[in-house]
Amino acid sequence: MLKVIPCFFSLVMICFIAFAQDNKYKNYKYEWSAEKPPEIKVEEQFKDADAVILEEKTVHTLSTGTISRKIRIKFLSEEGIKKYATFILPPTDDFAGDHYSLAYWNKDKYHRPLGEHSSIIYFVARKLQPDGSVKPISFSDKTEKFIYYYNKIDQTYYSWFITLQNISVGDEVEVAFAYQNLFNFNNYFNRIFFNSEIPKQRYELKIRYPNTSMYFFQNHNGVALPDTGVYKGTNPNSIEYTWHAQNLKGCIIEKKSRSYLELPFVSFYSHQGDYGTLSANRAYIEKNLPYPWEFIFLGNNNYLQKTEAGYVNYLPEFPTVNLSKKDPETIAVKKLVEETCGSDSNKVSCMNKVHTLLSDSFDYEKNYDPQFEYMNEDYSKVHKSINAKKLYEEDRLDLYNRICKRLDIDYYHCRLYDKRVSRMNYNEYYPSANFNLYYVLPYKKLFSILLS
Repeated sequence: MLKVIPCFFSLVMICFIAFAQDNKYKNYKYEWSAEKPPEIKVEEQFKDADAVILEEKTVHTLSTGTISRKIRIKFLSEEGIKKYATFILPPTDDFAGDHYSLAYWNKDKYHRPLGEHSSIIYFVARKLQPDGSVKPISFSDKTEKFIYYYNKIDQTYYSWFITLQNISVGDEVEVAFAYQNLFNFNNYFNRIFFNSEIPKQRYELKIRYPNTSMYFFQNHNGVALPDTGVYKGTNPNSIEYTWHAQNLKGCIIEKKSRSYLELPFVSFYSHQGDYGTLSANRAYIEKNLPYPWEFIFLGNNNYLQKTEAGYVNYLPEFPTVNLSKKDPETIAVKKLVEETCGSDSNKVSCMNKVHTLLSDSFDYEKNYDPQFEYMNEDYSKVHKSINAKKLYEEDRLDLYNRICKRLDIDYYHCRLYDKRVSRMNYNEYYPSANFNLYYVLPYKKLFSILLS
């Protein structure tokens, strides 16, 4: 059974601070390349843009969580200076994913991801003169402070707004910066989109990770296989993947867009070497394979079993999908679904009816108290919860899993967005974040509502 321990926090608040929180990054001794930057002309298709990134080189070092960028940008209009002479750090590589936890109407108001007090390592800028010489550029900065109150302890995170000074139309500017220790709420994506808000003519992405680790990468929407090499600037040496792209449109923040369907991007995750093809004697894994969905969403509360395909497979504590079993849990779930759905053959409609029943007719009662470490085992089984019309912290996910199996449909946990959240009084409700599900549990009425 999936074990779920409640996590409680009291309040989240945002405020704005018009000064730089940490100035160490200004004192970093960055060394520009001694080579004269080659000329890069603006492509015909981008001549009417407000600004264009002539070249960008980005490096993600997964072992340290450090990201460095070197961007060469040309400002083509006053509007371009107004919109793009300010760099917001840390920047986003995945606008939809990084703003996933924000309500739709707040996505333009608040920036994600956020950084810790000293997340910015350095920021430097210089102007490339028409004669090939370079000139340093001064900049002003301010921060937006985000205070997150968790268990009566405030945690503070920041966004940096760095504005280049004395920029004119036609100026070509080179900017280099690095940052680390990013923070975001419930970001499970690990996606890097090649496009940004500004068109890019040349784009290079490098991802490095220790050769003692294992990562699985997937290229999306026409992204070509990367070049593979070894980076010796770390100990141990790092595997280095390099992707290149050209003439990328500035479209990542278009309203209601589905960027993952069309735009090129790379996704990745860390592999622990615990899923793959077994050896003949089943003593070890000969070849690691990508995780299937059931592995990702069932988590670590499981055990190993050999499947017909010869793989190590992760299954829950009750792995059977034999819905004709006569155990009390299966019988109770079957009865609940059949009585609730009746003759309704639409599985989505049926699931909605079941969820409505659980929300309206079931009480909520936690069986774990983090303060006293008290576990109430009276209703530790699903069939007891159903018969008592109570939802318990320990059984809630297992109950939904069993119901979905009873419906015989593909499913996975996800956030369910609900407009009622904007009207909630947080003096009467407290959130509890478990897995990918986000429950809002009323103080007074003890039923469970799936919201976001």
